[in-house]
Amino acid sequence: MLQILRAELRYLFYSKNCIFVPLFLTLLMLIPSALGLFAIQEAYSEYQNETHVYTVMSESVAKGEQIVTTSSGKAQSSLDQQTALDSQKEEVVAARIKLGQQLYAVGPAHLLSYLCEFGMGLFGIYFAIVGALLACTDFRKKTLKAKAMRFSRGQLFIAKQLALVALLLFSMLVAIVLAYCLGNLFYLLVPKSYFAVPGLNLTDYPTQGNLAIWLGGDLAVALFYCQVGYFFAFILKNPIIGIALPLLRMLFIPTLGAYDPNNIQAVFANSYFDPYGSISLSKAVAPISPVVATCVVILVFVALLATEWVVNLKRGLYS
Repeated sequence: MLQILRAELRYLFYSKNCIFVPLFLTLLMLIPSALGLFAIQEAYSEYQNETHVYTVMSESVAKGEQIVTTSSGKAQSSLDQQTALDSQKEEVVAARIKLGQQLYAVGPAHLLSYLCEFGMGLFGIYFAIVGALLACTDFRKKTLKAKAMRFSRGQLFIAKQLALVALLLFSMLVAIVLAYCLGNLFYLLVPKSYFAVPGLNLTDYPTQGNLAIWLGGDLAVALFYCQVGYFFAFILKNPIIGIALPLLRMLFIPTLGAYDPNNIQAVFANSYFDPYGSISLSKAVAPISPVVATCVVILVFVALLATEWVVNLKRGLYS
C-alpha cells in the first residue's frame, strides 16, 4: 500500500500539477486584495465628496443662505437648515464607516479571514475542475492497466484518493499563505492620507470564528466539490462532463432547500465570516443546524466514494 501511495504522490508532486494547480489558485486568491484596493479608493472618494458637500452646506448655513440640495440631489428648501445639515453629517459619518470597513477588510488584521471567505466560494469551483481532470489521467495516458497488474484495485483507488487530498491541501495552503503575504504588500500601496481621516476606526470591528474554523470550512468545501468533480469524470470517463455538471449546479441552479450543499455552505459562511469586504458569499435561504449540515455533507461524500469504489472494482481495466 505504501509503495503505490508513494508512487501516486511522486506522480502528482513531481509533475506540472504541483506547480500549476497552486500557482493558478494563488493568482485567483489575489482577487480580494486587488478588488479591495479599488473599493478603498472608491470609498475614500465618496467620503471626500460627502465631506465637501457638508462643508459647503455649513458655510451656507453660517452665511444665512438657503440650502437647496444635498449630495443625494433631493430638494431641501422646505426643511429646517439645521436638520438638512445634520442629515448631511450622517452621510459623512456613513461614508467614513464604509471607508474604515474597506481598509480593515484587506488589512493585516482581517485579510486572512477575508481570503478564507473568498476561498470558500472559489475552492469548490476550482477543485471540482482539478478533481475532474485528475480522475481521467490514467484513462488519457492508458496507464491504469499497468498499475492494476502490480497492485490491487482497492489499493490503487485509496492511494489515488489520498494523493488527491495531499495535492488539494498543499495547493490550498500555499495559495492562502502567498495571497496573504502579497496582499499585505498590496496594502502598502494605500496612500497614507486615507488613514488620516478624522475619526477613522480600524480596530473596533468584531471578528467571527477563528483560523481553525476558517481553514476547516475551506478544506471541507474543497474536498467535497473535488470529489463531486472526480465522481462524474470517473464514472463517465469524461473530464468535460465532470467539470460541467458541478459548475452548472453551483453557478446556475438556484439553491433547492436547507439540505442543498450551496445552502449549507452559505450558512457556514454567514456564521463565521465578517461582512466587511467588497466580496461576500450569498445569504443562506434556509437555516440548518451545524450538526445536521455536517452529517448531510459527510453522507453525500461517503456515498460518492462508495459508488466510485464499487465501479472501480467492477469495471474493466480501461484498456
